Amino acid sequence: MNEFYKGFRKYDLEKSKGELISEIYIPELNPHEGSAYLKLSVRKAMDLAIIGTAAWVRMDGKKIEDCRIALGGVAVNAIRAPKAEAFLKGKELTDEVLEQAGNLKQTLKELNRETYDYREFLKKFASLGENLETNEDEFDYIYYIYGMDHYGNMPLVEPLEYKEVKKVREIVIAIDTSESVSGDLVQQFVQKTWNMLKQTDSFFSRVNIHILQCGAKVEEDVSIKSQEDLDAYLKSMMLLKGFGGTDFRPVFEKVNELIRSHAFSNFRGLIYFTDGYGTYPAMPPAYPTAFVFLDHGHEIPEVPTWAIRLVLKENEIHDL
Repeated sequence: MNEFYKGFRKYDLEKSKGELISEIYIPELNPHEGSAYLKLSVRKAMDLAIIGTAAWVRMDGKKIEDCRIALGGVAVNAIRAPKAEAFLKGKELTDEVLEQAGNLKQTLKELNRETYDYREFLKKFASLGENLETNEDEFDYIYYIYGMDHYGNMPLVEPLEYKEVKKVREIVIAIDTSESVSGDLVQQFVQKTWNMLKQTDSFFSRVNIHILQCGAKVEEDVSIKSQEDLDAYLKSMMLLKGFGGTDFRPVFEKVNELIRSHAFSNFRGLIYFTDGYGTYPAMPPAYPTAFVFLDHGHEIPEVPTWAIRLVLKENEIHDL
């Protein structure tokens, strides 16, 4: 899996040879083997997992002969957990051993140290997510109906032509107004984030972005639905509101309030631009969250295991 997935929507396929995936084969379990998939999801729409875990194990009596563990929702791509796998091999399958293997703090901690290309990240964070529906304009039903009429429930041609049904994409951008984040840099980050989203297929003529300014509390909530809205907002951003200490929790409370009040119909998640020093929520939110840290050359604080971490230097924001 690690060799096949090269990045967001990037796979180990040779385009020059016209390679494509034509089939996915999942072998049946042999005796003494077992597998399972569990996910944590509290979303009411799209039912995406905050974190998902897949496991396969082969037993030799009471001992684990071999195992594989994969995690989803904790990084840009699905990943394996090699340390947990290595720990389990050769051990007896007991509650104590499983509890020790289930302590993925170190594994997730290492993931949080990774940095990603911001453009690639946005493609995933606010990505297409379109529904695939049969494209009735391109699909020829003549053979399909003929097969159904003459051979019972056996169409001659399956409806393989699809079209993407695009929806409004909605996110929240939270801005840490502590003294270490300058107004000019924030303006550039917001403007270039908007530009990149508009350049992807994720955002269309109808958008709904809420920009929150927050230090110790939420100072401002502005809804951006057009380029004109953004231009007016950027002009008013010459003076950031707040400053002082940083508490991340009010932003999450505000986002939850917006969701409860039906301000969003297809909420994608929260991007928090910050220097990283602040108080995090005790419980994971019901939506994807990314903390974009400004690299001042100092140590970047740790983040909760449920958060995505990105680190940008000032020159990288200028060059976006």
